[in-house]
Amino acid sequence: MQHIFVICNHIYLASAFLVRASAFLVRASALTFQYYAQPARASAFLVRASALTFKYYAQPVRASAFLARASALRFQYYAQPVRAFAFLVRAFAL
Repeated sequence: MQHIFVICNHIYLASAFLVRASAFLVRASALTFQYYAQPARASAFLVRASALTFKYYAQPVRASAFLARASALRFQYYAQPVRAFAFLVRAFAL
């Protein structure tokens, strides 16, 4: 009877050791994952920063495109009398 108790105790100690070892491995793998995840986090941060920088530098491009559109509309507005005059010249020529 005592041998059975000793064997059960050894099995319990071995299983407790295995549980501790697996917990240690889980912690070690979590730390390894955090270590390897640092470059991914850093690259994501750099991607976000470069996107913000691109937006900052894209503002003058957007503004110049808006000015180009506005000047094109202004040119069309001022070109209307010229077109009307050319139409009248053609009409008189006929």
